[in-house]
Amino acid sequence: MKIAFLYKSKLALFSIQFLILTIFIIAFGYSFQIEFDSNVIEERRLVIQFLSNYIMYEFNIGLIFLYFIWMLVTLIPVIALQKIKRVIIMNTITFFFPNFFFYIFISKYSPLYFEHYGIFLFLKTLLLGLVIILFSFLLVLFLKFIKNFRKDVIIKDISIIEKQTKSKCPYCGTEFNSIPIYCYKCSKQLIPDLGDNNGNYE
Repeated sequence: MKIAFLYKSKLALFSIQFLILTIFIIAFGYSFQIEFDSNVIEERRLVIQFLSNYIMYEFNIGLIFLYFIWMLVTLIPVIALQKIKRVIIMNTITFFFPNFFFYIFISKYSPLYFEHYGIFLFLKTLLLGLVIILFSFLLVLFLKFIKNFRKDVIIKDISIIEKQTKSKCPYCGTEFNSIPIYCYKCSKQLIPDLGDNNGNYE
């Protein structure tokens, strides 16, 4: 129960998503180039750069890479929660976190860069965010379709088996949900003895 609760908790899902994003970004050495204002100290540059790597991209291989890892981590709430509203909220929270701090820091500590490029950065963020929401929505719908399809197949199989096991007494017309040897109403034998089908073994 505790494992299931932890698996579906927002904090656990957020941690897993952020960890996967971080692993991919570090492993592939992905970095978004920022032209900081000259007075920005090194520590602040590192923090802003760190945050930008999660959400910013150029329209080249960086776009493909960043979209790919975000689509990958989007799967986690889809599998764990399986409800459109909860999945979209969870993925929006994860995406909002680095965006919030990135825009706060970049606008405060590098105002010239933000004034010049802010609208382009925001459009990139908006585009990626919309794709994440749409992808989340479509994935949940797809999983629901698969689940309902499998359920319908199982119901049909059960219905076929049920029809195959139903029988009717040819003497009194009593219906059964199985194939009994004798009719419980008229006591007539419904299934011949093995010897009657294959000859007399006496």
